[in-house]
Amino acid sequence: MTEIPDYSNVWQVILLIVPGFLTLKIASNLSDIHKRHSDFEILIFSLICSIFNYLIYVIAMNFLFNIPINTVNDAILSISKIEYFTFLVIISILSGPIIALIVRLAYHALGKLPSDAWSEKFSKLMRLEKGCALIVYCKDGKEYKGALEFVDDEKRELSIRKPIQIIRSSSGKSQEMEAGTSIFFTENDILRVCILNDNEPSKPSIKTKLLNLLNKIIHPKIL
Repeated sequence: MTEIPDYSNVWQVILLIVPGFLTLKIASNLSDIHKRHSDFEILIFSLICSIFNYLIYVIAMNFLFNIPINTVNDAILSISKIEYFTFLVIISILSGPIIALIVRLAYHALGKLPSDAWSEKFSKLMRLEKGCALIVYCKDGKEYKGALEFVDDEKRELSIRKPIQIIRSSSGKSQEMEAGTSIFFTENDILRVCILNDNEPSKPSIKTKLLNLLNKIIHPKIL
């Protein structure tokens, strides 16, 4: 008779990592660090954030709810109750801005936030108004000119509307041809992007407002 596999350990690992991953995503967005991390780095950072979250959770459970938790396994088993799981999620969400502030303070002391050229470019595209003109150079040698429609910084994808393909002959002459209503490009398609105009949006986003708040905390004005 075939035995049913025990997936309890797998779920324990998931419950150990997920709270930290939630915190990491919030902290990454608020700290405005434009650097792509490998899957291994994300796993390690999520684990570190989870340890931070579970430490707060254990302290709160012992002193606020008077529920003794002595091991990691006890902590994971305790969140089987919906009210305690919700409490852990709240801790994970609130930890995001705290981690972001710590990271920004740490890198402020070093003088520069970690980044790379590709992420900086797409971060700038995300702040632009939809409709800014750009040219996308593809790895297959094709060129497309159009207006920005959508951009994803994490996946490094974008789309342009009213695309026009620029066809260049061997003699150096070029001609333009309409290429539909919209074209979507993945990271594997894009070789480079040329921004033809960079009009900034008139209203700051919620993320920009939170970043400005963090900067005020880091750089307080002396009256």
